[in-house]
Amino acid sequence: MKYLFFASLLGLYSCQQSQQSKLVETYENYFVENNCLSKNAQIKLAKKGLPKKGVKLFAESLKGKECSDQKNHIFVDFNKPSNSNRFYVINVSDKDADILLKATVAHGVKSGGKYATKFSNKRGSNMSSLGIYKIQNKVIRTTGKPSLPVKGLDKKHNSNAWRRFVTIHQARYVNKWTAGRSKGCFAISSKTIQKLYKLNVEGGYLFAYHKQLDTDKLTKR
Repeated sequence: MKYLFFASLLGLYSCQQSQQSKLVETYENYFVENNCLSKNAQIKLAKKGLPKKGVKLFAESLKGKECSDQKNHIFVDFNKPSNSNRFYVINVSDKDADILLKATVAHGVKSGGKYATKFSNKRGSNMSSLGIYKIQNKVIRTTGKPSLPVKGLDKKHNSNAWRRFVTIHQARYVNKWTAGRSKGCFAISSKTIQKLYKLNVEGGYLFAYHKQLDTDKLTKR
């Protein structure tokens, strides 16, 4: 009886190990290697809950980019509702990746209600833009509050971000429970931005993801 019990436990353990091995193998075959976001880092981020397709597109967008001196980046998952944590600060290395910060973030007022469903690169659209951005050095806005401008690197999806004055900034309509609507900026709460400045993301990259990008070709500037 004891033998049967331990044999069943051993069989269950072997089955779990086999499933985990298959999962790792699947991830290995799926993700792409590059100098900014290694395949190991991509696997770790997917296992930590970031969308598998979005992580891969982020990695593909980083090909050829210079990021040897910066290991902290931002990933925004616009598939999630505005009352959920969808703003991630990630730290990556050759063999590992970690999520340093999770927070709510606003999307453009014309992009949708609880869910963002429309995106635009046009000036005056008041919509969010998708794709890869370069995070610039901190500046002081006309309100007297600091912000982090972002430069769009995707010709099709966000090349007008600089002209649209798209930044990462704090806003009173964003808190840890929900986020209001911006004019296209990545608006976060005052507490989140204080934590963000301590994580030193200047010079890193921001990737804004939505499932629309799964079938939409990313372009580089």
